[in-house]
Parts: sequence; C-alpha cells; structure tokens
Amino acid sequence: MLLGCIADDFTGASDLANTLAKNGMSTIQFVAVPAASDPEVACEAAVVALKTRSIALDQAVQKSLEALHWLQAQGCEQFLFKYCSTFDSTPEGNIGPVAEALSEALDAKAAVVCPVFPETGRTLYQGHLFVKDRLLNESGMERHPVNPMTDPDIRRWLRRQRRGEVGLIPYQIVRNGAAAVASALRDEELAGRRLAVVDAVTNDDLRAIGAAAAPCKLVTGGSGIAVGLPDNFRAAGKIGAANERFAGAVLSGSCSPAPRAQLAEYLRAHPGFVVDPDALLSGRTTVESARRFVSANVGEAEPDAVRKAQETFGRERLAHAIESFFGEVARADRRRRRSLGDRRRRNVRGGRDRAWPRLPDDRPRNRSWSSHAGEPNQSRQAASSRAKGQEFRRRRFLRQGSAHVGGAMMERELRERIVFWGRSLFARNYTAGSSGNISVRCGDGFLSTPTNSCLGFLEVDKPSKLDAEWKHVSGDQPTKELPLHRAFYEGRPKIQAVVHLHCMPIRLRQTPATYRAAGAPHRHRLIGHT
Repeated sequence: MLLGCIADDFTGASDLANTLAKNGMSTIQFVAVPAASDPEVACEAAVVALKTRSIALDQAVQKSLEALHWLQAQGCEQFLFKYCSTFDSTPEGNIGPVAEALSEALDAKAAVVCPVFPETGRTLYQGHLFVKDRLLNESGMERHPVNPMTDPDIRRWLRRQRRGEVGLIPYQIVRNGAAAVASALRDEELAGRRLAVVDAVTNDDLRAIGAAAAPCKLVTGGSGIAVGLPDNFRAAGKIGAANERFAGAVLSGSCSPAPRAQLAEYLRAHPGFVVDPDALLSGRTTVESARRFVSANVGEAEPDAVRKAQETFGRERLAHAIESFFGEVARADRRRRRSLGDRRRRNVRGGRDRAWPRLPDDRPRNRSWSSHAGEPNQSRQAASSRAKGQEFRRRRFLRQGSAHVGGAMMERELRERIVFWGRSLFARNYTAGSSGNISVRCGDGFLSTPTNSCLGFLEVDKPSKLDAEWKHVSGDQPTKELPLHRAFYEGRPKIQAVVHLHCMPIRLRQTPATYRAAGAPHRHRLIGHT
C-alpha cells in the first residue's frame, strides 16, 4: 500500500475511495480496522471507514490511531485523514484533536487542512468555507441537529478544538501553483504550525495542493483533496498511468426485480453470459466457459428457471453450486486483473437471495465505487439511508457505476481527446470552417462539440455535456446535428463515439436506415463511426 486513508464515516469514505479510483489508484475500502488475523490485501490505496464523527472525543482519537497503526503496518508512505467537506464537528472536536493526534503520531511538521469538494460546491476562500454561493453558517448547516456549523472560519473553528496555532495559505498563493504552496507549507512548518488551512476553489487548485503535499506525511481534508495525490505516486513511478483502463466485471446473482432491471439496462450496451442452473449442475457450464465473458458480466437465469432447478436438484444443492461457481469466477477474474495491474469488480446482491458468492479470503468491503459524488452525508441517518436505497435501485446504477469505477475514460480525458482529434482532422483538411462535429459517450451521458464551432480551434472546457436523455447539462450549446448522433448511438448501442464531417475528398457511402429515420437531410452521408 502507498496511501493510507482514515475516514470519519462510511459515506465519506466511499466518496474518497471513488475519487482515488477515478484518478488511477487501485483502492479498497474497509469497514472498520481489519483484524490482525485477516489476510493481506494488495492495493495502492486503502480507505478505512470509521464512525468517529460524532462519538466521544477520546474514542474518536483512539479509533483513528488504531487505524493509523494498521495502515503503517501495511507499509503506507503517506496518510490522509478524511472528514466531511462541510467540516461537521463541534467546538470541542472531533476533527482538530484527531488531526493533531495523527500529526503527533507521525511526527508530521505541517499538514494541509482543506475541506473542499468543488463537485458539490464546497470551496474555501480566505479560510472561510462556502457551500455553493453561501457561507457555511448560512447554508443550512447551522441548523444541523448533531454538528451545527455556526462559524465558516475554519481557522477559528480549529482554534477552539486544539492547543496550537493554525496557519493559512490564502488563495493568492494557491493560484500561483504547486511551488508556491510548497514554499508556504515550509513557512508554516518553520513557524511551528502543525495544521495549515489551504484555500481552494477548483480541482486545479486541489491538484496544485496535492503536488505541494508530496513530501508531507499527513494530509487532511474532504474527498476533493485526494484529486492531486495519485499524481505524486505516478511521478515517482509507483503506479501506472491514469488512463490505464480495463474492462469492468459485473457478477449478478439476484432474482429481485430492481437488480434484474439494472442488469437488463446494462446489457443493452454490453455482452453477457447467463448462468443456466440446469447447465451448471449437469456440467455443461463451467468456470472456464464463463471466463471470456467475465470482463462484461455474469448473471443468473430467469427466476422461473431458478425455481424449476430448485425443485429438480434441491435448494441447498443449487445454492451451493451457484455460490461456488460465482466464487470461482470472481477468483479467476481477480487473478487476471492482478496480472494486468487492475483490481476492479462490481458485485450485485439481491435482498434475500442465497446464491451469492462470499470468497473465503474476502472480508466484506466496498470496492471503491459511489452512487453520485457528493451525495449529502450530513443529513439525518434515516434520510441518508432512504437516499442510498433509492440510489441503489436506479435502473442505470450498474451502467453509470461501471463508468465511475473506471470502465470508461474520465471526462477530462475525453474532452482532451475531442480537442486533439478535432485539431488533427482540421489540420488534414477533413473539415473546414464550422463544419463537422464530434460526440462521445461519457459516463451516463454524452459530450459533443458545440454548435458553430471550428474543430481546429476547440478548447477543453467548451464541449457540451448532455445527460442520458440528450438534455443539455453544461458547456456551450451542442451541435445542431445531435439527431444524427443520437440515431447512431440508439441504433448501434455498442459504439462509443461518432465523428461527422463534411469533406468531399472522402469516398461516401449510403446513409444507414437509422440515420434516415432520424430525419437528417439527404445531402448528408455517413463517412465513419467508432
């Protein structure tokens, strides 16, 4: 392990693990500190989810130190204390005392304090925490029933919680880049301030802070602070490139309606392998026959087929056979992924289904995925549980989740590739002026070039973002050729991108039926898709 993370609650730990995974680190989330007798695990980042946000201060410190000691024993080189991006705590603790205890245990001279998560509107300026366009104490958090946040000044809040002085690295320094932040951190260390609040407004700020924190033993903050940390290990040659991607794996053993609907939605764009109970018990279906499909998904047969097999072979025998089969498939997949440097797998479990694999050497843990980044985690427990339950029942849960975990390229990389290929096509005279347009699948939606834009002069932040229903979400207005692009995606669900050009030198071929059905003018012709 390289990066050891301690989170003060489970939801925040999931967001952190998701952030690390999206930025290229193989990540495992643990529920509580693993026991000494548990088998060793192989990963680059470990996130230990505790429940220390609102418990007694001495217990919070003790549990956090236990997690630290376990992570140290795993060989971690750097440590991250993750807390809520709204800094949920009281004037007595627990964030300040836990951060101080971890700092002293590690002999960390200066640690970043940055409860920032731009994706959810949490930003920090002059040491004051904002939730979108409101100061923290005007955002509704001042009425939090457990941890009311009545002061947006994070330095002042920390001074109430700890013994020493708290430093500040303002935005005027942060915007000058990593070298300026690193110099300011050294100044804080020389001044004897163990904790330094660091302003940040965007992910680029967080990347600069992450680069500056490379030599720091301890970093503290919200999930966003993890955006820049993987690059440090990558620069040192300790992890692979951020754009290394491997096919995701879905193992579904549920006969419940919601997971089956999710699987059906997922199968619209992915191949699959159905486990027929009769074929399994008769030996016609083997682990070897399923291995070539494990990069996509392995699912159980229709409920009626399962019920019939239960009557024929007996419930216990069938359950044992399916559990063993799924376990062997998962083990084979894990061995393959480790050989490739990838450890992602997605499991789907129905509420009362018995045929579910639990590997003997697997402690229950979350394999670094999330529902939506920034899902509210400061709400009451019951409301949070309901929200989680509703999120997990979404039809597109598997399809969207596989993209978040790494089955698809990150949005930033996709935008960069649109710009690269747009300029390349323009330079080779395949398009001129504002003609031509490009679109690409992105997570649970799409990116497209803007209307009236020249492919030779695109900018990374200009492509339009659209949701799964093709509604404009952000960026400039999308190309007017969207009906053409949509027809291709809906007619050929496996394609990932469409490049539409107006170039006479290229030999044209007849427009497909799906294109004509979309109502596109006859003068257009298809020249290529991917």
